Amino acid sequence: MFYLHAFTKKQPDLNWENEEVREESYAMINYWLDKGLGGFRIDAILNIKKN
Repeated sequence: MFYLHAFTKKQPDLNWENEEVREESYAMINYWLDKGLGGFRIDAILNIKKN
């Protein structure tokens, strides 16, 4: 499974201010790292708000 976000108006944005969204995202990242994934491409990191 993957999620492609092309920054169109029809695609949802994740609410990074919501702790449940952050925790679920961390769980998904750790799942794939545990499976041996070498890394993630996060080229839009500046669009995520800092807490």
